[in-house]
Amino acid sequence: MITEVLKVFMLEKGIFLTIRDFLMAPGKSAHIYLYRNRKKYVSPIIFLLVTSLIYSIVNKYFHVEESIMVDVQIDGFDDRAIKFTNQSMKWIQDNYGYANLIMSFFVAFFTWIIFRKGNLNYFEILSVLCYFEGVGMLFFTISALIKVFGKMDLFSYISFFMLVYVSTAVASVYRPLRISSYFKAFAAYLLGFIFFYISYIFVYFSLHAA
Repeated sequence: MITEVLKVFMLEKGIFLTIRDFLMAPGKSAHIYLYRNRKKYVSPIIFLLVTSLIYSIVNKYFHVEESIMVDVQIDGFDDRAIKFTNQSMKWIQDNYGYANLIMSFFVAFFTWIIFRKGNLNYFEILSVLCYFEGVGMLFFTISALIKVFGKMDLFSYISFFMLVYVSTAVASVYRPLRISSYFKAFAAYLLGFIFFYISYIFVYFSLHAA
């Protein structure tokens, strides 16, 4: 793992080339990785972990994100439930790399189900999703720097833009000329996101409820 990370920053596997290609032409770049030259780009999992790490470093150094706190009183929720929610969300804040990777497993599953007539298997979908999610984390990094130095909070806009980017990128891997592909990709990402959080809360509650 350490060797792979060093290769990324020594540009032996072209991290800037990976960013450029998957930002400008995600569908075409995914096809190059899957069918022509897998050595051209940084390993997908390493790419996602490194870009998530970059965002985490910027976030912690500049204190960009405020701790997630539940101030609104909700019927049926006591102080213990609110505290539990805050603690569970903080783990995601502190471990974006692992959280994004785990979420990609869910998104890849629903993408595989919804695009079941496509010619990609589950692990191929997971690989290209790691690239798309990695580029998305760079969007958040740029948003964080703008908030620090430009005093503009663009987080909600960037979140929507990332959703559009990933959905469009996934659709472009399959049938980019069909409008339905974009809606299917959006649905797959949304379902993966929702089921990831439901599963995460369930596991976290099971481990900490006692």
